[in-house]
This record gives sequence, structure tokens and C-alpha cells, in this order.
Amino acid sequence: MENTNNISKQLSETEFYILSKTDKHTAGLETAEEIAEEITAIVTNMDNFPSFSDGLTDLIMECGYCGDLDSHNEKKQYLYQRIIISGANVNEFPTDETLGNWFKGKTIPSTDKDRLYIQQICLVLECSLEQTENFFRKIFLGMPFNFRNAEECICYFCIKNGKSYQEFQNLKIQLAESPRSHTESTSSTAVIRHKFSKEFEAGDEQKMLEYLIESVPESEKYYHTAREYIKTLTERCIPVAKQLHNEDPAKEDARREKQSNTDKARAKRVEESESARKKAIGENSADMADNRRYKGVNALMAEIYGFQTDTSRCPEMKRSFDKKLPKAFIRNFPKHHQIGKVLLGSDTVSSEMLRKCLILLKFYFGYGKSKIEKRAYSMERFVNETNILLNECGFQELYVRNPYDFIFFYCAYYTDKEIKKDPKQLELGVGLTMFQALMDEMHDNST
Repeated sequence: MENTNNISKQLSETEFYILSKTDKHTAGLETAEEIAEEITAIVTNMDNFPSFSDGLTDLIMECGYCGDLDSHNEKKQYLYQRIIISGANVNEFPTDETLGNWFKGKTIPSTDKDRLYIQQICLVLECSLEQTENFFRKIFLGMPFNFRNAEECICYFCIKNGKSYQEFQNLKIQLAESPRSHTESTSSTAVIRHKFSKEFEAGDEQKMLEYLIESVPESEKYYHTAREYIKTLTERCIPVAKQLHNEDPAKEDARREKQSNTDKARAKRVEESESARKKAIGENSADMADNRRYKGVNALMAEIYGFQTDTSRCPEMKRSFDKKLPKAFIRNFPKHHQIGKVLLGSDTVSSEMLRKCLILLKFYFGYGKSKIEKRAYSMERFVNETNILLNECGFQELYVRNPYDFIFFYCAYYTDKEIKKDPKQLELGVGLTMFQALMDEMHDNST
């Protein structure tokens, strides 16, 4: 309950304030398409969202950098100097080119591959735990530490207890030389995080290492809870999508009217290839069962976005995001094949993608059911329920300055506002309508 109250407080004081500022941009606009155009402009404007390059610059300034803020090379050299002073090997950090690109804003770090790099940078800069967690949540846009990863656990322990990089390395060596458990933990990531952070507040190195040796296997599979929730939410969303589609025959008529010769040719090719494939592999094969399951996801994603995301058989119909949109928004945006991979048991889907899938499916299920049952689903309830879900899966809570999260915040905020003005809007599913209008607008100017 305490967690929910904190979320509600944050929503009213921070998220609501930022979202209410969008009202001046959309004042006087009536249609979802007009409003979507303005909101897309807000998302595209990088001044509204923290960039990784600016955030990294701010971090080194907090930690003592007093050089030229416009010199990417000077900032990079300062960071390398701190790495050397700490006694660390520069080969254990990002390359010169990678760091340069981060400061220039040309690239942003991977939420999975570069996590430990960022933690190590925070360690050599002698950041506090609060600084490190704020940087991850607000700039890196990811959960600060994965407590199923032993190295990240050690880094957390060292940052929290003010230990040096050399002590971090020594603890890693001790762990590597110890026999490890091969039994995968059945506890959720959130439970492990709570247990780890509470048990080692006193800074007892030996106790911490014993826990890692006994409880964190070398080959631990991450985010099992998230994958199970994605499977469950997908199964719940598919019938909601079918019902919404069947209750809106005008939608299907409109799609048929807009169907071009290219669409018809695609349908014919799909039919011919499907027929040939059935003859080749047989109707009763396991592959056919997987394909039917996969098709359910294809139809669901088309219903969520308002257009087909599976264009493998017709590349000319592919729609891409406007390249002006923030990298953090475009990267790993959920499509049919990512959710399909999760359903088929793949563990290759990134943590960022898993988090984004959870938010998307939770949003669609909540607002889809709201439209079907003609009952209110408030922004506060959506945020609270989603944050509890993300916490349980070991992910960062919704953050309004994350451009991806902002889209869902805005659609929920817009729904509350419209229903307050006219309760009949509840039956029209204005939140889903706005989301589809935004997706359409964000793809319109793409190449």
C-alpha cells in the first residue's frame, strides 16, 4: 500500500504538472489527428526530454568537471582521467570512440550491453547511490541494478558502501574463484532486489559474497516474471481486440475502402504462399500451431496500432518512425515479432523491449476493457497498476520524461480530461483513439 501511495503522490505533483503543460499546445484543437500532430511535435523536440549526452555531462560536472562544456574531447579526457586515477583498466570501459559518440549525442548506450559500463563509470566518479539511481532512472532510462546479475550486485554493494573500484575488482575475483550455485532462483526480481538491498546495509563483504555464491547462479535467466506477464496480457488482450473490432463494423468498412491495389496484391501473395506452405509442412505439424498463435499476435498488434506491423511479405507497405523522433522512443518499439518471440519461449528479447511490451499491453487491456464495459479507467489507476507490475518484474516505473512512457501518460491524461468534459466519450474509447492517431502521425513523415 505504501508503494501505491508514493506513486499517487508522484503522479499528482510531477507527472500531472508536466502533462497539464501540454494543454496550451492543444488549446482550440478538436480532432484527435490535430492534437496528435501537436503532441508529436512535443515528443520530437529534444528540449522536452533529457538526452543521454546532456545527462552524462551533468553527471561529470556534479563529480568535479570544470572544463569546457562544449568540448566533447575534454569531457571524454576528464572521464578517462578519473578511470586511471581509480586504478581501473581502461579496457574494462567503453572505447574512446564510443565515449566520444555518447558525449556528442550520436549514439546512446544499450540498456542491456552497456549497463555495467555505466555502473562502473558511476563507481569511478565516486557517485553516491542516490546519484547513480537518479542517473539510471532519468537519463539512462532503465532500472539501476539487475539483482540477478552477480557483477551488478557487487557494483551496487560498492557504490552503496563507498568502496573503491579496486575493491570492486577484488570482490569480483573472489566470486569468480568460488563454486557457484546452478539452481535458478524462483523468486521475482523485485523480491531478490529487496532481500539483497536490506541484508547488506552494514557493508559485510563476506556475507554478501556468500549470498551471491549460494543464490545467484552464473547462468541465471533474467526477467522470467516479465515474460510470463507478457504471455498472460497477450492472451487477455486478444479477445478484447476481437470484441472491439467486431463492435465497430465501420472500421472494417473504412479499411476496405482504403485498400489499395498493393494491399490486394499482398493478400493474394499471402494466400498463395500460405497454401503452398500448408502443402509442404502439413496441417497437423507443430509449426502450424505456432503460426496460428503468431497470427493472433499479428492481428492484435494491427488492432492496437491501427495498421499492420507484419509486412514481411510486402516490404513496400512497411511504415517506419520519423527519424526526427528521439532515439530512446524509436529504439525497441514493440512489434508483432518481439511479442511473438516471448510467446514462443525465446530469451533473446532485450529488457528494454520487455518493459515496453508490458506497458503497451497493460495500456491496451485497461483502456480496451474500459471501452467494452463502459466504465472509467483513470490515469491514476493506469499508472499505479502499471508501476506495481513493472516493479514486480524488476523494471523502472513509468517516468513522464521518458519519451516512450510520455505517450501513454498523455493518452491516459487526455482520456481523463475528455471524459470529464463529456462522459459519453467513455463509450468511444478516446484513449485508444488518441494512441492510434499518435502512431499514425509519427509514421506519416517517415522515409
